[in-house]
Amino acid sequence: KLQQFIERNFYRFLLPCARLYWFAVRPKTRGAKCLILAEGKVLLIQNTYHRYGVWNLPGGRVGKGEDPEAAVAREVREEVGLLLPEPLLLGDWFTEKEYKRDTVYLFLVQFPIMPRITIDPVEIAAAGWFPVDHLPERTFTSVHKALAMYQGQMRH
Repeated sequence: KLQQFIERNFYRFLLPCARLYWFAVRPKTRGAKCLILAEGKVLLIQNTYHRYGVWNLPGGRVGKGEDPEAAVAREVREEVGLLLPEPLLLGDWFTEKEYKRDTVYLFLVQFPIMPRITIDPVEIAAAGWFPVDHLPERTFTSVHKALAMYQGQMRH
């Protein structure tokens, strides 16, 4: 418990420092998110260090030289303990929201039944399955963007 407390607070301290760097340098970064669906529900997480209490998709940073598909598989495994069977790339978007020049790749994985998740308590405060048409009030814009991309793909 003490180690989790220390690691969580380290993340909370590190994020404002990173934002200062991003503001000064405006680096090009890449991220990967995963829209995970099962039984008409979407898996959402709350990070321990970033806008605590707001729901988001699992995912994170794409490392230097790392393939976005490998990054999303790694991040999902680390955050919620799921092994992803062949993530499908739905698309990407560009954002400068946190002063970075960030390209975010969106992947889709659909499970026939809801898999059991195991969260990393250092990085993830909570995780849950929510009906696609009844999301929690406090969700990141990226969740709505991802669902719109998915629904657009399903129409074609």
